[in-house]
Amino acid sequence: MSGFAPTFEQARAAFEAAWRDYLPNCTEADFTAFRRHRAMTVRKCAMWDAGLKLPTQLPDGARCFCGTPIDIPGTAQHVYAAHMNTLA
Repeated sequence: MSGFAPTFEQARAAFEAAWRDYLPNCTEADFTAFRRHRAMTVRKCAMWDAGLKLPTQLPDGARCFCGTPIDIPGTAQHVYAAHMNTLA
């Protein structure tokens, strides 16, 4: 498979066929990993949009866009607990 198709319809058909083969092999852990990655990305963009610095940009941690103090080690736990289902 090359990743190219002459028409949109052919590309769509190839994608749907590939998805039918791929999806049954996905586990709940795969979906959880995707949701966590998406939540972290959305949180990072929300921080930037609010003009806030990320914990990695400040020596003593930062505040999440929700106002909660966060540091580097606690960022993922905070995002998963507070924003996993509210972001995206």
